[in-house]
Amino acid sequence: IALAKNENQSIAEQATYWLAYRQSNDWFSLIDWNKTGFDVEHERQVAAMKVRKGIILDNRQSFNEKKWNAQAMAKDPVGGQMLLGMQAENKLPGELLPVVEELIFANPDLSVRVQAPNYFKKPGTGKTYSVAAIAKTKGDAHSGEALFQKNCSNCHRVKNGGQDIGPDLTGIQKKFDLIGLLDAIVNPNAGIVFGYEPWLITTQSGDSFFGFLVADGRQAVVMKDLTGKKHTIAAATITSRKKQSNSVMPEPTSLALTDRNLADIAEYLMTLR
Repeated sequence: IALAKNENQSIAEQATYWLAYRQSNDWFSLIDWNKTGFDVEHERQVAAMKVRKGIILDNRQSFNEKKWNAQAMAKDPVGGQMLLGMQAENKLPGELLPVVEELIFANPDLSVRVQAPNYFKKPGTGKTYSVAAIAKTKGDAHSGEALFQKNCSNCHRVKNGGQDIGPDLTGIQKKFDLIGLLDAIVNPNAGIVFGYEPWLITTQSGDSFFGFLVADGRQAVVMKDLTGKKHTIAAATITSRKKQSNSVMPEPTSLALTDRNLADIAEYLMTLR
């Protein structure tokens, strides 16, 4: 456990690897693991995904072997985030793009699903939205509230409900008219709110973090992910940090929202009091 906290990154990674695997058998009774602050399950998952990552980057492996491992990563929260980091650094083999694109938009991790459109193309989507046409559709606020709770409240707060990840939308009607609000929903990349610019950070260990910068110091970087959890990352371990040009807000197509759905959501938000 002490070695897992060693300043030498290589030593820390090796120690973490062994803790992740041995804790569940040989070493289980040696210590009260709940008091160590060591997230064994997460580290075990990270270690497993690193093995799969190594396989899909190994030119000696067959395509089918790479495919099976890429599929497993695309279905996994940790593996999905690693695939995003690989694609951001142009390290993911092109032959595996269709394999990943088929599954990553259904990843169980919200932050992975939100990032996916920035790096991959969702199969079968060709939907475009007309803000002007949607604005002419009379929305239903009651239906819009239900749609908001299902699709938006995991990031946005309204009054006393929702999550404090993205901007609070309680008074959004004071900032936007209907056209402006619909444009912000349909084209989220057009105007990212200051302080909500997303970053993608990768580390020497192969981990990838996505979210908003809370603190940026010489010794460490603190990042808040899309679940609201904060991660402290040692600056010396960071190999890549990229400010993203796209908003973390997903495109309506990735949420399978129709024109009528958008009209209903907009009606709900514009009539909040």
